[in-house]
Amino acid sequence: METVVLQKVGKALGMRASRSRTLRSETDLIPVIRSRVAAKTVSARLREFQLTEDYLLHLFNISGSTWARRKRGESLMSRTETESWVRYLLALFMAEDVFGSREAALDWLRTENMALGDVRPMDLLDTGIGTDSVIAELQRIESGVFS
Repeated sequence: METVVLQKVGKALGMRASRSRTLRSETDLIPVIRSRVAAKTVSARLREFQLTEDYLLHLFNISGSTWARRKRGESLMSRTETESWVRYLLALFMAEDVFGSREAALDWLRTENMALGDVRPMDLLDTGIGTDSVIAELQRIESGVFS
């Protein structure tokens, strides 16, 4: 994973610029996942990432009432929810890097993909295996190998 992608993830997670610049590999995100992210941080970024709360509920596998509780006050998301958010950000920023723009990246994430079993890549990001498949497909596209 490219450092620039990891730094964008760090910034989106609310890390200070000086700290996000220290991200060199995906394993550097583990302490961030373990310390968890504030639900308010994610909620504030929905418009920027053109996401709906319904998609987040799917991504985090939680109910609307749980999400509403998380957003109130200073609640932190669970580790599992934080990891799901990190997976989404990794895929989004890698797609941006591959396709050159946020618009093109979102377009790709929202379009059914034959190489991924005719499923929208964004619908696979709720599991580790699904995310690995999406990232692998982006790497194939980046290297010029089309499935």
